[in-house]
Parts: sequence; C-alpha cells; structure tokens
Amino acid sequence: LPRAGFAAPAGSVRLAMTRSHGIRKIPVAIGDRAPILADLDLGHGGAFMLAEPDWKAEPELDGLPHARTRAGGVGGLSDKRYATLPSVTVAGQKFERVPALLNEIATDLPTAGANIGIDLLQRFRLAIDFTGDALYLTPVARALAQPLPKDRLGMRFELAGDRLKIVYVSPDGPAAKAGWKAGDLVTAI
Repeated sequence: LPRAGFAAPAGSVRLAMTRSHGIRKIPVAIGDRAPILADLDLGHGGAFMLAEPDWKAEPELDGLPHARTRAGGVGGLSDKRYATLPSVTVAGQKFERVPALLNEIATDLPTAGANIGIDLLQRFRLAIDFTGDALYLTPVARALAQPLPKDRLGMRFELAGDRLKIVYVSPDGPAAKAGWKAGDLVTAI
C-alpha cells in the first residue's frame, strides 16, 4: 500500500523497529526482564533463539533444563541448547513456556539479543512499514490460544531421494533412547 494512505490496523500494537546491519529488530521481554532487541526473522521456523552472551549472563536461563541439538540457517548447523523459556512478551502479549534455541557459540547469529521466529509471529497479523521502521502486530485470538509447537523427537532429518535421512540425533532426546543414529534412513511411516 502507499505509505501516505496507511492507517494502523484496528487493535494493533506499534513496535518501533531498529536497524542493525540491515536487520530489523523489535523489543521483546523474557520473563520479567527488561526488553531486549530480537531480529525479526520470518524465515526462522521456530519460536525463539537467544544469543549466547544473553542467556549465559543470566543464572536462571543458564540453569534451564535443556537438550542438546544442532540447528541453524544461513551459516550452517551448530550446537545449541533446546530449552523452554518461562515466558516471552511480544507487543503486550505474554507467551508461556516458549521453546527456544540457546546459541552455544558466541559468534552464531544472533550474536546479541534474540531472534523471533514464525511460531510466535504467526499469532499476529503483521503490517510492516519498512520505510517508517515500524511493525504493527494485531493479535489473532484463535492463534494466541494455540500451544507453541515443541520438538519432542530429538532428531533432525534431510530428504534423501524418497527417504528421510537422519542427520542428527540429540543425545538427550527420545530418539537416542529408542536407538536412532545419524545416517539411519526412514523408508516408511
């Protein structure tokens, strides 16, 4: 839409976006902490990712029960912790028990703050004003009521022809306990 005629959607919350190296960031809060900046990442298929310095500096976050995993994006896969944050607040909406990846390498993106992904963002209708550095989030009641999806399997697949090849098995997860190993192929379900 032309920016001149834009009107904020009814019921929306306006968040100012800041820019850093071409990445738009919005404020989010973990638990009762002061807001931090989170990369707005429509390509992140999960809910939340937290930079290594941000969780390691917080004893409560560092001490969260977790499983080891491998995840990533543009930079490739790297080791991470998979944990559940007590809560994350975005645009005034508090989400309880948020599944999150905690970077274990300080140079993994994001290197500071967090990354908010589609599992949280899809609970809103988004109107993005890139020129005006604003994000308008309109809560969607039925989406807010849906639980956040969690990885309860503990393994990662890649498509290999007509099969799924297991490329990673979390040593802490149910797949490892069931005997799955990297390199195994799923030929039928």
